[in-house]
Amino acid sequence: PPPPVPTAGDELASFEAFAPGRMVAPRLRNEGEIARALERFYPPLLRDAKIGGTVSVLFWIDETGKVVQYQISESSGFPAFDEAAVKVADLMRFSPAMNRDQPIRVVVAMPITFRVAN
Repeated sequence: PPPPVPTAGDELASFEAFAPGRMVAPRLRNEGEIARALERFYPPLLRDAKIGGTVSVLFWIDETGKVVQYQISESSGFPAFDEAAVKVADLMRFSPAMNRDQPIRVVVAMPITFRVAN
């Protein structure tokens, strides 16, 4: 889904919705840390029941790659996954999105997926 429409004077109004093909996506810089966080924050009851899930999170990423704000845009259907995804999102670090070799401010939706290990 598209990001919420900012209100006048809203600091987030200067962020563009990410457009594949026209922009280079921000890249996660701390994949190892996030992989460990996904394991650490996986809700035990859901893991034990072998239930996985995906939470879609909107990230507002500035021209330096800093996450200015994030929010759940689509729930997994399990409140425990949604709560865990917020903890994981708080740890995510990105490179900036690029448009014609220039870093830009974007809003991008990214999935946070909890998978049961085989």
